[in-house]
Amino acid sequence: MNKTFFYIGVPILLCVGGFVLYWLWPNSTETLPPATLPTFPTQTQGVVVPTQGGSAEDPNIPEVTTVVALGTGGSILVKDFRKDPSTLVAPHIPGHYFISGGIDNPDAVYATIYIESDRSFTITLLQEPLGQNRLLAEKELMQKLGISESDMCQLVYSVLVPYSVNQIYAGKNLGFSFCSGAALL
Repeated sequence: MNKTFFYIGVPILLCVGGFVLYWLWPNSTETLPPATLPTFPTQTQGVVVPTQGGSAEDPNIPEVTTVVALGTGGSILVKDFRKDPSTLVAPHIPGHYFISGGIDNPDAVYATIYIESDRSFTITLLQEPLGQNRLLAEKELMQKLGISESDMCQLVYSVLVPYSVNQIYAGKNLGFSFCSGAALL
C-alpha cells in the first residue's frame, strides 16, 4: 500500500498543490503604477518663451514647449519638436522621434533622432562632406528647439558618422561645431 500511495498519491498531491499555488499566487500581469521619468530643475535662460502667450506666426496661439535634459543634470524648456508635423514617431521603437533626415529618405545627408528614455539627441551624418552636413543638422535642430548655440552645447547629444561614410570619424562623437571639444571637419 505504501508503494501505491507513493506512485499515485504523491503525484496527485503535487498536481493539486501546483494548481492551488498557480491560482492563488499573485498574478504577474497585475496593473502596476505607471513609471515616471525623473524630474530636473528647469532652466529657462536662453529659451524663446513668448511674452504675449503666442508664437511668432500668431500671437494668439500659445507656443508649446517641452523639457529636455542637459548634460549637467538639469533641464531646459524647448519648443515641442514632437508636435512638429515633420517629426515622425518610430513605429516599432517607442519613445524614439525622428526629427529630421534619414527615415525613408535615401537622399538625406543626416538624420536627427530624439530618444525619450534618456532625453538625448543623436545626429547621424549620412554623407560627405561631413563639415557642411553637420552645420545643416545643427542649424535645423537649433531652429526646431528654439535655443541658442550655448544651450545646444549643454544638451545630452551625439554627432556620429557610420563607418561606411567615413572610417576616420566613425565611432567618435564629433560634437556640435560651435561647442568646445568638437572635431574639426
